[in-house]
Amino acid sequence: MPAIRVQGRSADVLTFRTPRGEVRVPPLALSQPIEAVRGITLFQIAQTAPESLELRLLVAPTANSDAVWGEAEAGLRTVLAGHGLEHVALARGGKPPEQGGGGKFREVVPLEPAKPERGRPAAARSDT
Repeated sequence: MPAIRVQGRSADVLTFRTPRGEVRVPPLALSQPIEAVRGITLFQIAQTAPESLELRLLVAPTANSDAVWGEAEAGLRTVLAGHGLEHVALARGGKPPEQGGGGKFREVVPLEPAKPERGRPAAARSDT
């Protein structure tokens, strides 16, 4: 039986809330339609809230940024719809893609988990 190798870090999987529960989307599914758009030099898909994404693009100087954005947005929305995530908000990033704290660039950036309040374990925290 052949082995299948999945690319991407499991920590980069994005998790979204839906009325039916959580939906997990691997980074490759999100990045493929963006990689297919001509005129994108660099991109980053950042989860900014449990049901929100920000698409940060660095567009080639010779490309029409509005046309590139429109094509990238359409591709990403198609992927989201295929996972039942039509409700996820998609914003056009106002800044270019960013490097992470370790200096590495990540195309897909999941939402950071909430940090526990100081001096209290996460289970004892109040979410109100």
